[in-house]
Amino acid sequence: MKILDFFDRYVAIGLKPIALYKQSKTPISKGWYKNWSIDKWRCHFASGKFNMGIILGDIVDVEGDSPEANEILNKIIGSYPHPKFSSCKSVHHLFKNPDKDLTRIAHQGIEFRANNHQSVVPPSIHENNIRYRWIQGSIFEIPEMPSDLLNFYNGIKSLRKISLPPLKNKPFYSTVCKSCNKRVKIHKKRLALEVKAFSQFGLSWACRDCRKLDIRPICRKLKRQS
Repeated sequence: MKILDFFDRYVAIGLKPIALYKQSKTPISKGWYKNWSIDKWRCHFASGKFNMGIILGDIVDVEGDSPEANEILNKIIGSYPHPKFSSCKSVHHLFKNPDKDLTRIAHQGIEFRANNHQSVVPPSIHENNIRYRWIQGSIFEIPEMPSDLLNFYNGIKSLRKISLPPLKNKPFYSTVCKSCNKRVKIHKKRLALEVKAFSQFGLSWACRDCRKLDIRPICRKLKRQS
C-alpha cells in the first residue's frame, strides 16, 4: 500500500495526517497543528518523499518507553480491541481522548500524549531505517479508552494533584476518599506511596475501609526503591 493510500485510510477513520521530513519526526510546517484539511496535506504525499504523522488531541497515543512499561501497559489493556503500531522501541496504542485538557503525562515509563502533540505513524521510516508497522493490520476506527486504562490514567492525575504541606512540622495531609467521601488524615509520605501502589492496578486511591486489596507489600517495595 502506497503512502497516499495510508493517508486516505487514516482520513476515513477520522485521523488527521500531516507530512514529516523524511526519516524524521519533525513536521515540514511550523503551523502543522493549525487549520488541518485534506487539500492542505494530501498533496505532499503524492511524491512519497515524506514520513507521516497524525495530529493528536481528539486522539490520545499511549506508549511504554521500556520493556517493563510495555508489559504493564499490555496487562492493563488486555485483549481490548484497538489500533496499535510498533515503532523502533515500543508499541503505540490509540484511543479517543477522555480528557480535553490532556497534553502529556507520564508515569512508570507509560506516556499519554494528546493536545499539542503528533505521532509518527506507518508507513514512516525511522532514522535508523526501522519502519513503523501496524500490528495485525489494526487500522480501524479509534475506540474509547478501556475502563482499566482510564482508571490508571485517573490514578496518575490524582497523584500529580496531591499538594503536600511544605512545612516539616506538618507531616500529615488531609484528603478525601472518592469511594466513601470520608475525609482521612494520613502521613504525606505514606499517601504518596499508596497512590503509586494503587496506580499500578489502574485504580484511584481509596481509604482503608474501602480498599479491596492489600497494598502493603507494594508500598514496602516502593519505599525500598526510593
